[in-house]
Amino acid sequence: MKKLIIVLILLTRFAICNAQKQPVIQEISLRAPDNIKIDGTLNEWENKLQAKNNIDRIKYTICNDDNKLYLTVQALGVFGDEKIVHGGITFTVSHSVEKRKREKAPNNVAITFPLVDKEKALSIDAKQYAYFNIDVKERPAHKKETDSLYEAINLLADDAFKEIKIIGIKGVDTLISVYNTDGIKAAARFDKTMCFVYELAIPLKYIGIAVNDSVKFSYNIKINAPTRQTSTNRSAQPSRPVFDTPSDGGIGGGGNTAPNPNMIYRLESSDFWAEYTLAKK
Repeated sequence: MKKLIIVLILLTRFAICNAQKQPVIQEISLRAPDNIKIDGTLNEWENKLQAKNNIDRIKYTICNDDNKLYLTVQALGVFGDEKIVHGGITFTVSHSVEKRKREKAPNNVAITFPLVDKEKALSIDAKQYAYFNIDVKERPAHKKETDSLYEAINLLADDAFKEIKIIGIKGVDTLISVYNTDGIKAAARFDKTMCFVYELAIPLKYIGIAVNDSVKFSYNIKINAPTRQTSTNRSAQPSRPVFDTPSDGGIGGGGNTAPNPNMIYRLESSDFWAEYTLAKK
């Protein structure tokens, strides 16, 4: 009996370790898949990204080939979706790996995407909330409705996610279209579980680092604070979802006695720094 208990304890510990195996920050250099495509889907990753950051409520992978650096991000829950739609993600690359210098290094390159008109963002919110207001257990029975919401939100996304903001790249405008000829590619869509998926590709020539350099550099992923809503059209503003589950982020907790962490997350920028070395073949 004691042996059985010991075995069960070891198996439990093994399961817990495996469950915690995914790092908060990506720990490896990674070559981009040969079939990588900037289309706002996780098809080339089979829905498995390298790191999971619960504070910023994203999963992400950074990788490269001989010519480009790629970033893929998946939001965790409706508030992650909402925050990115309203404020965008700013991805910064710095040649400096010193904590005191990397944030304001003069040769930093920063790219923000998406940039969304407030009214369009609200329309996207409405589709998200309509989906998440359907109880998780009831969603299979509402497949026609959820499929319709999926199609509708991506039509809105295709219309809204059209501009990229650039800082620090000489010869490239500060505001460019996703259809630009500069080689900077960005796309974002929602998957069928209503998770926001973001993809970005930057030519290495703009960063000033070559794949054979074997130089470590810093990068920052910032989930920007939403642009303040100035619309006076209350009918255009969607109602908040009524769920309260750990996977979706929840809206409860705190009440009048403590700050609601979800509200803090939604209204304030959050970011983290990490380091990466380009992967060779």
